[in-house]
Amino acid sequence: MIKRFLTFFLAILLAASLAGCTDSEIADGAVVCSAFPEYDFARQICGDSADVVMLLPCGSEAHDFEPTAKDIKAVAAASLFIYNGGESEVWVERVLLSAGNVRSISLIDCCTSPLYVDGEDGREQDEHIWTSPKNATLMAEKIYNVLCEVFPGKKDVFESNYNALSAKLTALDNACTEMGYRMKGKTVIIGDRNPFGYLARDYGVEMMAAFHGCGHDSEPSAKELVSLIETAKENDADIVFYVDFSGGKIARTVASELENAKTEQLFSCHNVTAEDFMTKSYYDLMMQNISRIIGAEHAAD
Repeated sequence: MIKRFLTFFLAILLAASLAGCTDSEIADGAVVCSAFPEYDFARQICGDSADVVMLLPCGSEAHDFEPTAKDIKAVAAASLFIYNGGESEVWVERVLLSAGNVRSISLIDCCTSPLYVDGEDGREQDEHIWTSPKNATLMAEKIYNVLCEVFPGKKDVFESNYNALSAKLTALDNACTEMGYRMKGKTVIIGDRNPFGYLARDYGVEMMAAFHGCGHDSEPSAKELVSLIETAKENDADIVFYVDFSGGKIARTVASELENAKTEQLFSCHNVTAEDFMTKSYYDLMMQNISRIIGAEHAAD
């Protein structure tokens, strides 16, 4: 009986917590977010004081997302629409035109020193700004300020929650700084696309990936793959990383060419699984990334 009750109770909690990344009805006046980073910051700042939902379905790839009529309706009825902007969210402009006069903010300008990568239409800004806690701190600050404008009566609650979030992001920034010190002279091998350009630059972590940037190429060129394997051998790499939702095929190929190497996942944080949506935050996932990258340093020693 107790076991059945616990199973039923956990199922209710799961359904409730996944309201932001499923086909559930979205209440009018919600804070609607395009993807996980902005969703996570908004939900932590709002707490129980506002409905916060995410349009991107859990477990899906942001580059492949196309909004439905229900999504457009939700944005039109939102108190605030928060989106990152960039190549993966070209659909936002269409949605805002259809939604009409809705308050919205883009976060991509929170990066004061943008990186540029090769895209389908030439050079474009790397949109993965949240992978650096320095940018994430500015994103959270912008979200907090606009939420206070939209819901002025809830400013005291927002301020308390924002201060707690800010403290976590500061701790994350410090942890990344320490990671940079510990990884000096090491190269992180990523048998995948590399969304961590801002993390690598801001904290001095050398990374080499199978792809340049995060283009839609399905496979790296033979030359790129050989170069990655050679670099991995030169660095005595015991871990080859892959990025969530990619499957890790290329990482396994690279690892197979190394002695006793294994593969391990890093979290890009643009989206999460349904399970992680319920239990983890941006902070949690980034701390896991740090732990795994530092673990690669120990594995190589």
